[in-house]
Amino acid sequence: KLGKSIMDLAIDAKCDTLLFQIQSETRGLDWESEDGTTSLTQAAKYGRVDQIISIVDKGGKGVINQETRGGTTPLLEACKGAHVDAVQALLHRGADVNRLSKYGTNAFLTSAKANHGESHRTTLEALKEAGAELNMHNSEGKTALMAARSDKELSTVTILLEIGASATHQVPGAPSPLAYAAEHCSVELFKVVLARTSLDEVNSEGHTSLMLAAIGNNGENLSYILDQNPSVDMESQFGENALSLAATHSSLDAIEILAQRGALMDKVLKDGNTALVRAIQNDNLDSVRKLIECKAMINFACGKDLQSPLMIAVKYQKLDMVR
Repeated sequence: KLGKSIMDLAIDAKCDTLLFQIQSETRGLDWESEDGTTSLTQAAKYGRVDQIISIVDKGGKGVINQETRGGTTPLLEACKGAHVDAVQALLHRGADVNRLSKYGTNAFLTSAKANHGESHRTTLEALKEAGAELNMHNSEGKTALMAARSDKELSTVTILLEIGASATHQVPGAPSPLAYAAEHCSVELFKVVLARTSLDEVNSEGHTSLMLAAIGNNGENLSYILDQNPSVDMESQFGENALSLAATHSSLDAIEILAQRGALMDKVLKDGNTALVRAIQNDNLDSVRKLIECKAMINFACGKDLQSPLMIAVKYQKLDMVR
């Protein structure tokens, strides 16, 4: 009466499982849709192990790692749904566990993002046993551990650390998971990552967790770190400390927290400048205001020319800062 076929109705009802069954029975097991999706990709998506085995055994090994025009593979689809049996079936038949898609992700990274309860750990462990590189970065420079950054994925972070993901692994141009957590994540998640390393850990830029929390203006993490009594004024190998980095990055909450916790507001750094001078040099007017509010001295002479922050602002005609 509606003038529609069973397939039309399945599409309208978004009944993917029925749609897959219809496509398989009407088109055969080797069909491919207009967007490049194959029967093998669909079988993996819905965890149809019997179909996966049938397709591969009938000569589908050549497409087991084939990427669709949408940038997915059978293994990626199985990982998205945490279909453990499907993941293992594909791995046993030659799926490349570390293959990066054109969008820069792989099976382990995809699985880390797809938290499906009890099957989540099993899927991640199966990928590890198959040789997954636990600390591989995606196209954005994030590892699986860094990708699992929200509170709801706290369990994922715990699992990843327990099966061997590194909290301090770093490649050029990308932060370590610890650094990323200190700067961007909740204090609950940061604590879990920190438990696998120490506050003294320094990244390739010479920054500690204290400095990174200051850069990210992450007040919760900064306060937690300061509760562990680190040296609040400690400098990096490049002559920066938490206060100067907060000033440079306009991290106003961090400046206030550091001041309240006893940071030396006029500490002279290796280059002869103070945090206030750094803020002036970087045209960070808001940081200048916050530092002065926190009692940084505008007439404190520093540097090789013994110039005060006020003199430097006048010299470079930074009138808003002079005012």
